Order: sequence, then structure tokens, then C-alpha cells
Amino acid sequence: MRESVAALAAGVVLTLSPVPLGATPAQASTPARPVPARTGCTGLTGAAAMLFNQTDLCRSLSRELLRGRTDDLGNVLRDSMRGVPSLRHMHHSEARHRFFTSHQRPPARLPERPRRHPSPARNDPDRRSPGSLPRGITRPKATPSHGTPSPSAPPGTPRPPARVRAVPPEADRPQSFGMLSILMAGLVMLGVVLLHRRSLPALASAVRGPLRPARRDGTHGVELVRPYVPPPAAPPADDHPLPPVPFGPERPEAACTAVQVAAELARPSGVGLVGDGVDGFVRAVVTELVTRDGPRARVVLSRTELDRLYGGAFDEPLRSALEPELRVCELLEDAIEHLELEILVSDAEQANPDLSPTRGRGMPTIYWIATPGHDDDVVLPLVRRGPAHRPVGVMFGVWTHGRTCSVDADGTLTAPSGPRRVPLLTMDESLAALRAHASTERTGWL
Repeated sequence: MRESVAALAAGVVLTLSPVPLGATPAQASTPARPVPARTGCTGLTGAAAMLFNQTDLCRSLSRELLRGRTDDLGNVLRDSMRGVPSLRHMHHSEARHRFFTSHQRPPARLPERPRRHPSPARNDPDRRSPGSLPRGITRPKATPSHGTPSPSAPPGTPRPPARVRAVPPEADRPQSFGMLSILMAGLVMLGVVLLHRRSLPALASAVRGPLRPARRDGTHGVELVRPYVPPPAAPPADDHPLPPVPFGPERPEAACTAVQVAAELARPSGVGLVGDGVDGFVRAVVTELVTRDGPRARVVLSRTELDRLYGGAFDEPLRSALEPELRVCELLEDAIEHLELEILVSDAEQANPDLSPTRGRGMPTIYWIATPGHDDDVVLPLVRRGPAHRPVGVMFGVWTHGRTCSVDADGTLTAPSGPRRVPLLTMDESLAALRAHASTERTGWL
């Protein structure tokens, strides 16, 4: 404080003193005429002009300097000070930096409480906020809660975490309530629909009799209901009903085609046929496969099986006319090679349908008639091919790798599923049908 006053006094002296700078204290102490102070000599501005009386300051400084006393400059400045202006006439920055005496202490600032961001639930536009108080008036301090530390706690004391209760935003509550209402309404509507569907058949059956479709009269526009007409009565029962047909394991089933029976019994590993009616049944199978107009099929057999079925009556012109539906091989090995070739061609046509005349569709089913005997090890792999190329194997004799059935002379086939009736053809009947088919398809060869 003293250094500030000395600096201010030095500035005033340099500005106002009539004494030359080179004068000594002796010369300054020489009595002289008092020089009248010049009004407005200090040229004070701002806060200094408001704090000091300019006229008194000039007069006092001149008098003290002329006397040669510089130790009383502080008293001169203190005497020249005006009354301290009120805070309302001072600028905020000037009031903040006003001087305090040595026995005064600046007021202690209260510790600031951490500010909390207001939650969306407290942003109520109708809620009134407390007004601002004039400067110098403070609000009473609130009692600190358990979670808030006291302002008088010493520094360094760990502050416990504040307990903030998580309150869900009120903006989400109406939305969740609305979704719950929509869900409940949907469940109620679903229950009503289910009840309506359950009651609708009963209601329809109750009113179906008395209510009938109405027709509108074009003249009067009145709806008329047709009278109920009962359904016609059932015809009277026959006085002499037919007796029920007995059915049991001793009676064979109804007759079916030979190809259907052979294909059913030969799946999946072939079938062996024994009995007196085997040749007639196999002739019926060959004749139906060659002459039918249904799905394409090819029969492969060796010379041994052909002689067993037809003897020497099956001549070479007839065999050539029935190819390729009927393929006769000399030996069993030739028949196996022909079957493998047929399977390869079928695979190629299905893999490249654009190069096949049939587009890979409607490939013929191969029926293989053989007498394997001791060579069943070479026959079995072909019979067990995949479902797309597996030939239907009809074997003469006992077949150890599949089922074996017996055929009687009257056409009764005994199978594990039960007896059934199958068609049988004699040699002459089969040859007549084959020749008629060959003459129709290829005229002029006989």
C-alpha cells in the first residue's frame, strides 16, 4: 500500500511541483511565498478523479513540497480522499478492485455446489423459478443431506458419491402405456374373432333348415322365402341282397397286370420265381412290356431264357423286328455288358439334356430276365444300382439276395404279403401277340 501511494505521489509531484528538479532540500526548505494552487492541475481521470478531491490534493501537495516534507504525502493523499462512493455508482470492475485497509479481509467465498443437469422430468414450463436476490443478500443455507458433504469439511476429505435416483423420463411413460393399450385391444379383438368362429358353425347349422336363399319379387320389392323342401328319401332296400364276399388268407386277391406284380416284387433287390406257372407268368410280363403303349420299357435276356420261354418258335426275323424293346444276348456276360452300356447312355442323356432327343426325360425302364445260378455275384451289383438306373431283376430259381415267390399252374402267386392272382400266357398266345405288334409297327417284314 505504501509503495502504491509513493508511486502516485511521485507522479503528482512531477506534474504539479513548481520546484525545479535540481533544487536541493536546503533550497526547498527556504521560506518562500506560497504559490497559489492551480485548479485542475492534477488532471485525474477515471477512478482517481472519483476517489480524490482534485483541488485539495493540489493545494496540499504544493504546501508540503514547499515545506520540504515528503514523509507526510500519505496523510496528504488520505486527507484529499472523498467519501467512498456507493456501489451502484461504481463500475462492476471498479467495485471489485476497490482498496481495503490493512485490518479488513476480503469476504470468504462459499464453496460452490456441483451443478446437476436438470432431468427432463423437471423441465416444467409452469413451475416458477425463484427470482434473483439483490447483491449482498444471501439465501439461508440448506441442511446438507447424508450424501452431500459439509462445506466446512477439510480439504482432501473423500466425498461420497451422491445418491441420484434414476427416474425414467415421463415422455416414455405415455408411449409404453399406449403400446400396452394397443396390445390389450389386439388380444380382445383376437378373442372376439375366435369366439365368433366357434359359434358360427353352430349358428349356421341351427338356422340352415328354416332359412333359405330369398328371391326378390320385381313387382312389389318384397323378399319372399322359399318353403323348406326335405331331401328325397333313400331308395328302398333290395329284398334279395347279395351275400357278403368272404375274404381271407385262403382266397387270392383280385387279378392285376403281370408287369405291376413283377415290378412290386422285384424292388429293391430282385425277385426269384419258382413253380409250375413261372414260364407262363414270365411270358405274360415280356408280352405286356413289348406291346403296351404306356411308359417306355426294354427287356434284356439271354438265349438260354428265350429258348426256355418259346423253344425254337422265336425266329430271327421276329427278334430283329422287336428290337430295341426286346434285346436278346447270346451269353450272360453279354447281357451284363449291354446293361452297363444302357446305364451309361442314360446317365449321359440326363447330364446333357440339350444333346438328348428326349431332353433327358422319360428314360426307359430296363427289365432283366436271367438265370444267375452260381454267377449271382456279377448279377447282384447291377440289380442294386441307384433308384434312377436300377433294373428290375426277374430271376428263374431261388434268389438268395431278395425275396422268392412261387407261381402255381392256375395263376396263384404266393408272396410274403399273401396270395394273389396273376395272368399266365401260353407259348402260342404270347407269339401271336408279339407277331401282331411287329406287323403293326413294321409292316412288310413278314
